[in-house]
Amino acid sequence: MKSRSKGLEILTISLLILQLVSIIYIKYDNQFLSLKYFEFFLTGNLLTIIFYSVLIFEIIFFFKKYRIKPAKTSILLFLSYLFLGMGYYSNHSQMPFNKYYFFGQYGNKLFTGLCFTLHLFVIVYFAFYIFYSKTKPKVLSGKALLSTVVLMIAFLLFSNLFILLNENKLNEKSISNEKKNILIVLGAAVWSDNRPSPILAARVKKSADLSKSGLIKKIYFTGGNAPGEKSEAEVAYEYFKTVNPKFENVELETKTSSTNEQIQFIKNVILPRYPGYEIIVISDSFHLVRIREISNFHQIKIKTVASDFYMGIGSNLYNRLRESLALTVFWLFSI
Repeated sequence: MKSRSKGLEILTISLLILQLVSIIYIKYDNQFLSLKYFEFFLTGNLLTIIFYSVLIFEIIFFFKKYRIKPAKTSILLFLSYLFLGMGYYSNHSQMPFNKYYFFGQYGNKLFTGLCFTLHLFVIVYFAFYIFYSKTKPKVLSGKALLSTVVLMIAFLLFSNLFILLNENKLNEKSISNEKKNILIVLGAAVWSDNRPSPILAARVKKSADLSKSGLIKKIYFTGGNAPGEKSEAEVAYEYFKTVNPKFENVELETKTSSTNEQIQFIKNVILPRYPGYEIIVISDSFHLVRIREISNFHQIKIKTVASDFYMGIGSNLYNRLRESLALTVFWLFSI
């Protein structure tokens, strides 16, 4: 019996180590990067490694002291691998959900995010199931479920706190007069009749102010389009012409549909095309933190400038919750 329990313990630990390695590979592959870019002390990598280290320690400690049902743990591990694989596959495949468009995202991306979120939920539940294994069976599942929900909410709060503590630090308004500067205006929602949303309009106004200073050599407007709309870049440029018609050195990028893709565009297109230029990204203050996290992941240097967009309490809460969720998903899965 002891040898069987020891064998199950070794197998479980091996599967968890394999899953940790798989997640690290998936994170970098999701950003089209090789593992040579891996850095241990990046926030997302550190959180992932700490969580799995704690989970492996749990297995070593609790398998020796308490009876853990192998059938339940096997099912949970299987589900965690299943959702992880589904998320990875959907992120690299043409899924049939792009005809749906919710919350500014295509259905494919929402499905990918759902798969990775379900993986996270299952593996956290697995950790608490092991932790509470000494509890009576009648309350074990309930306690593990409640703790999982609480921890995931706590992680969102941590992401929000991280944004609050860092957003002002990343708002670098000092633009060097000695370097050639390229301004990247990130896209945002387009409203009906192809009008810029207030968030997008504020970003464009900030780019117009900077372009009038004489320190900007070139501006890129980025962002694709939702079904039936002009692209975010086109709408931004049309609005820009009404606030600064004299500045003409402008290009549009109309293919990207996410912050990740826009940072990849900066790395793969703009930096090689303009060596020695300084890249300045304009977005909202709460968005700048994730922009810098993604840039650090790609090992590229950028400057960031916040727009002057003011949000009411309700809009502020909604956008910060959305951004906290996006930062969490990026940290854990790089999507």
